[in-house]
Amino acid sequence: MANILIIDDSCLQREHLLGVLCRCEHQGMAVGTLADAESVLGEFVPDLALIELILFQQNGFQLGKALLDLGVKNVALMVARYQQTDEIWAQKLGIRRIIVRPISSVNLLEIIDSLMAETSLRAGNEFLPGVNKC
Repeated sequence: MANILIIDDSCLQREHLLGVLCRCEHQGMAVGTLADAESVLGEFVPDLALIELILFQQNGFQLGKALLDLGVKNVALMVARYQQTDEIWAQKLGIRRIIVRPISSVNLLEIIDSLMAETSLRAGNEFLPGVNKC
């Protein structure tokens, strides 16, 4: 099970992602802004942050960098269309993955498992991918 923070200014997208995570026993928290994310970080320690790249008043790259600076280990950006420049900027900032939406629940969960497994290997722990599959 992973703790996942979702930052998206679309209430519909937040609810959809939370539904996918909860059905698979992941813990999710969804917020709309960095300020909201900072306010919950004391009570909710995420293993992964999923951030929409294009937000109403903020930039997903800046949010990702800020969360990494606050100690979140994994950040992935969600985009509507893949651009290589997004991938390059993400890598330079330490953002682990670009997720192109729409994405199926199965593919999203595979990405989450993959990121959690990579993090566990770096920390010397074992993560069992697929344990929380729907």
